[in-house]
Amino acid sequence: MNIDNSLIKYFTHQSLVKINTEYVLYYQISLGAIAFETIGDPEQTVNKLKDLKLALEPNDILENFFYVIDSITNVDNLEKKLNKRAMIHALNDFVAADDELLNKERFLQLKIKDIEDNLFFNSKMKMQFLSEYQSMQNYYNNLLTEDFATSIKEKLFL
Repeated sequence: MNIDNSLIKYFTHQSLVKINTEYVLYYQISLGAIAFETIGDPEQTVNKLKDLKLALEPNDILENFFYVIDSITNVDNLEKKLNKRAMIHALNDFVAADDELLNKERFLQLKIKDIEDNLFFNSKMKMQFLSEYQSMQNYYNNLLTEDFATSIKEKLFL
């Protein structure tokens, strides 16, 4: 089986909904955790995130999905790589946008190491992920159509 055939399964409607749901949740939950870690106060964290206006653009998820596909050697770990990419994406966006953050480069390096070592996304974050999953999945299930999935698959594999 060549890599193209092994990737086809990721371009079904159901799979694209799952990928988008997980990417957004990993991004948002990570963003909240990173902001809270730098501020330490829940209310100020919410205000900071509102002020920074960080949000994923519609093409961000697909661009990062294609980046991960292009960079992997083993398709079996694609979802784990994409989830790590979402966490790093949130980290990079936050560090770039927060002008008040001190020692940005050091903070960035430490957090990337935690993400790469699977130490960042803790059990509290996993619980939040699970509690928000269904509503986010419903959103993407309605947003992404079967035609959208088919058109992407046709452009890439035919």
